Amino acid sequence: MSDLKVRLISGIIGLVLLIGLILIGGLPFKIALLLCSLIGLLELSNALKKIDIEVNIHVAITGVLLLFAELVYRNSISTSLYLVFYLVCFSFLILNKSFIESTALLFSLIYIPVSFFTMGMIDNTVYIGLIFVIAFATDSFAYFVGSAIGKHKLAPAISPNKSVEVAIGGILGSVALSFIYLKLFAEVEIIKVLALSIIGSIISQSGDLVASRIKRTTGVKDFGKLIPGHGGIMDRFDSVIMLTPIIYVIYTHFIV
Repeated sequence: MSDLKVRLISGIIGLVLLIGLILIGGLPFKIALLLCSLIGLLELSNALKKIDIEVNIHVAITGVLLLFAELVYRNSISTSLYLVFYLVCFSFLILNKSFIESTALLFSLIYIPVSFFTMGMIDNTVYIGLIFVIAFATDSFAYFVGSAIGKHKLAPAISPNKSVEVAIGGILGSVALSFIYLKLFAEVEIIKVLALSIIGSIISQSGDLVASRIKRTTGVKDFGKLIPGHGGIMDRFDSVIMLTPIIYVIYTHFIV
């Protein structure tokens, strides 16, 4: 079976699972978010090992479980415990570990878990779906525009294929598809659609650059092999990881 066919089949299966979990919501969706968070954490940890940075995975997993307890029980005690745990880890690591190892663990406890956690905190399936619409539209339009007219490099040291034209194409694609999507499923003012789609696309592309930087620094081609033809959780959701907290903030403070 060709790589393209494998990529297409796994992409379709993944899309069906994603839509199904978003629509079902509740505990199954939260469990899926927790699993994605834990797998992503392991992928990041394995990548950092390539450059001799050791993340204490047991400590990291404990932090993730504390954070996600809030999603299940909706009890602020869980979040408070997570914050206390984070501060204790920070103090202990600074005193006992190298600065790089300390930073790596603390970064791991924020970068992936907080993203999937905030997705679970959004109580509206339309806006959870919007996260993926923005990420998909940005990636797709950026790819087509880049293939056609991408000339002016944006960040060659991080992502050689990223150009100014790619970034603009991604933003325009995000605006177009977000407008259609929200027109079909929600009543949102045009100015808010523009704000969501433009800011979302910029953050989405930033997430892609952050993941590219990590891969380039650690020398890995893909973070994992969980999704045939697509890599791992961090490969597939690199844009979503950065985008979700921003959509959560905009949704809770300016939409609701």
